[in-house]
Amino acid sequence: MAEQLNDLQWVLLDDGYQAFMGDWLTPSDKFEGGVKSLIAEIRAQGRKPAIWLAPFIAQAESEVFQQHPDWFLKHPSGELLKAEDITYGGWRCTPWYILDATHPEVQAHLTRVVKVMREEWGVELFKLDANYWGTLKGVRHQKGATGIEAYRLGMAAINEGAGDALVLGCNAPMWPSLGLVDAMRVSDDVERHVERFEQIAKETFYRSWQHQRLWLIDPDCATFTSLPNQGADRSAYEFHRNVLLAAGGLLLSGDPLPELTPFAEETLARLIARQHQTSRASVFSSLTLNHATLKLSEERRLHSLFHYNDVVSEYTLTTEFPSDWYDFWTGEKLNQEPAQIQIVPVNQGLSSRAIVSMVHLPEA
Repeated sequence: MAEQLNDLQWVLLDDGYQAFMGDWLTPSDKFEGGVKSLIAEIRAQGRKPAIWLAPFIAQAESEVFQQHPDWFLKHPSGELLKAEDITYGGWRCTPWYILDATHPEVQAHLTRVVKVMREEWGVELFKLDANYWGTLKGVRHQKGATGIEAYRLGMAAINEGAGDALVLGCNAPMWPSLGLVDAMRVSDDVERHVERFEQIAKETFYRSWQHQRLWLIDPDCATFTSLPNQGADRSAYEFHRNVLLAAGGLLLSGDPLPELTPFAEETLARLIARQHQTSRASVFSSLTLNHATLKLSEERRLHSLFHYNDVVSEYTLTTEFPSDWYDFWTGEKLNQEPAQIQIVPVNQGLSSRAIVSMVHLPEA
């Protein structure tokens, strides 16, 4: 980061630093030096430390579950409730048991964990995952409390510990999170294949109106480098980069930085530059999600085009005044003389283009 991507501000410590799901303050064997010292090193390098945690769940091996079984959601029979009994059981370290956030001791526990991370470790952003599980139905300490009421009590306790740190919700119930998060994941987890890139695009674009109204949107990570077990072709990565270019919101790199290809490195640098210019979301002209525009300056407009195997083979772009038209990524000029109309061809299948119009404003 220091040598090539100095504009990246944050370093996020992801899932795996903890001994068990639920024991967030106890480091795993992979972090023998502890998490606190690693975060100190991140801060010493001039970066802002962020951390991942799933605050409402715990696995059976965890200390919090072993010592406080009365803190967890139950069936009417009194048996402890496993997530898999009523919903998706979780992606690893299952079965998941659900903390009952109506319990005052659970609220104090959530506040304490996050407060230690904020005040003693120096964490400045909390990426909260699996928030949905905090809303599950079951028998709770506070009789009659709904899952949403319990979730909001738990999130309030987390915010008390977080202080002025940023809070990002992932796998979170959106409307119940209003007022309790600074940013919200609005798409599924990214994977390096074309079907997931299309899914993320549509999920993000349908929710982009939320950006800077309800919270900052998070379309998940920028991924442009293939891995040994996961990869896509160049056109799929070009589609994904245009999605992030249009979306605005948070920009999180999900590639191994030492392994960035020249394409990935240049793309990430250009996306960072876009964020410095404006972090606003592009506005779509219709629910077909084919054409979005973004004002970059008084003279420059970004036109993002998205093609989902529609029957059309070209798009018509217009401006109020004669303009020059350029490809955003290559800088290629698309017209010879200033024009108010530009025809842009698109490839069949899933494809995209990013076009910049440079208007010739009339003299006053």
